[in-house]
Amino acid sequence: MSESESEDIPNAPEQKPLSHYLAFPEIVKIYVGKERKCWTLSKELLCDNSEYFRAAFKGNFSESNGVLTLEEEDPEIFAHFVNWIYSPNHTEMEPPLSRYRDNDLDFLKMCILAERFFLPVLKSAVIKFLQEMLESCTGTRSEPQICEVQYVYTHTIKSSHPLRKYLVIETLDSLFDPWYPDPDEADPHEVRERPSFIELTKCNAEFSHECVRSFNGLIGSGTGTCKPKSDAASKK
Repeated sequence: MSESESEDIPNAPEQKPLSHYLAFPEIVKIYVGKERKCWTLSKELLCDNSEYFRAAFKGNFSESNGVLTLEEEDPEIFAHFVNWIYSPNHTEMEPPLSRYRDNDLDFLKMCILAERFFLPVLKSAVIKFLQEMLESCTGTRSEPQICEVQYVYTHTIKSSHPLRKYLVIETLDSLFDPWYPDPDEADPHEVRERPSFIELTKCNAEFSHECVRSFNGLIGSGTGTCKPKSDAASKK
């Protein structure tokens, strides 16, 4: 996967009102996943926001007939993308995705989808949302899940990738979280255990190395608890 040399937040293209796209009758069909779930979408809206879709539907490819198959994509994540592209504000993550945060995997998948389809504004919106969650430092920190680490490290290459940085800082934040041990919300007599740092880092060698390197840097600099959060999803 190619990664740009800079993760600066791009200037969002001039966002036209939805009524503008409804005036264009041309639509395209996109079949997603092995179950071939079909979305019928505005061709102009897709092409205005994505170089990938612009090349597919306006280039000299078979998809220029208005039909595209994305068999390897997750229909649930693609549905979040559709909600975003039809939302009034492309620089923010809109509900329902931003409202529910049992885990971060959907956000991480959205960011990778944005890279794959050349959607820099969507990518920046996801990274901004994740960074704001870290910087809020409200309540007890939550460590990443193993599936999140495996997904990000499978789909990225560089240690400087913002999603890798995010997972490393989230892990260290949970490790240094002063709120642990904390009573379980469902049962105040049940004290939660601190997340297993060793088990988490064992799931991927690169992740383990990057966590240890960041940990040593924090110890060497005398940085405390939530200090690194501002760099969590920093740009390259």
